Amino acid sequence: DALNPWGDLLAVARAWCVTKPEGRMYLAVPTGQDTVFFNPHRKYGPIRWPLLAANWIQTDSRPRDKYNFSAGIGLGHIFKKVE
Repeated sequence: DALNPWGDLLAVARAWCVTKPEGRMYLAVPTGQDTVFFNPHRKYGPIRWPLLAANWIQTDSRPRDKYNFSAGIGLGHIFKKVE
């Protein structure tokens, strides 16, 4: 695959395209200060989070690993498709 700085956003947009109306998506990403650690790692904050969550309504957040609450683990986010 070629490097694509928008690949994460495109992947979520493609998921929206194939999700049924009112369908759900579970997304677990690191959150905090917006950071891109070229190429495979990103943290989503006030700048990138709205881009990632476009066309979805967040309905819930849950710890990704109920046994590991250390910093940087982040939450799993549950979204519903918006038509």
